[in-house]
Amino acid sequence: MDDKETITGKSLESQAKSIECGRITYEAFKSACMAFLEIANDIGDPWRIDGDLETQGDWCLSVSYHRQYDTNSTNTDSCQVQLVSCRYDVVYSISHSVPVLYFLISDQSGRSVNLEDLWKMYPLADKTSMWEVVTQQEHPILATPFFFVHPCATWKILADCHHGNDDYSSVKYLITWLSFVGNSFGLKLSHKYLSQILKR
Repeated sequence: MDDKETITGKSLESQAKSIECGRITYEAFKSACMAFLEIANDIGDPWRIDGDLETQGDWCLSVSYHRQYDTNSTNTDSCQVQLVSCRYDVVYSISHSVPVLYFLISDQSGRSVNLEDLWKMYPLADKTSMWEVVTQQEHPILATPFFFVHPCATWKILADCHHGNDDYSSVKYLITWLSFVGNSFGLKLSHKYLSQILKR
């Protein structure tokens, strides 16, 4: 059995059974991460695995970027460009059976932005309170403070995406979720991910 068969060996039917009501099993999540990394490697996106992949709860899917952020004043036309460092980690939540996004954004001095800074950088379109969406807590693997996106609504969003879609693999689940959640906080997935899936 070749590597691709090892990573994507489950049939779509068996993968669909691993994705029920918007939730995903740990085995399907791990398989999705491996398939995702194959695509990332093909398109030159620097995603990686951090931690011990052989131990459940001791690894995450991770990427780090430097981003330019335009700071606009609401009272003036002035604009300042700030360079920030961003780290995004995808961790599996055993209690919710969904992926969870942890992220850290810091300025050039290494200072992590606070929630008020985050609100200014990425205001939510529906004006939902940031506290209802994001909380700062200890990263379950790195044991340092990170922001994380509450997983409570994840399964509802993905259940709608999955409903009536027989061709919904675990990696499509991961990409759909990451595109939706990450986009709100500066993580822009390339359209090449979906393009690569269609070729497989």
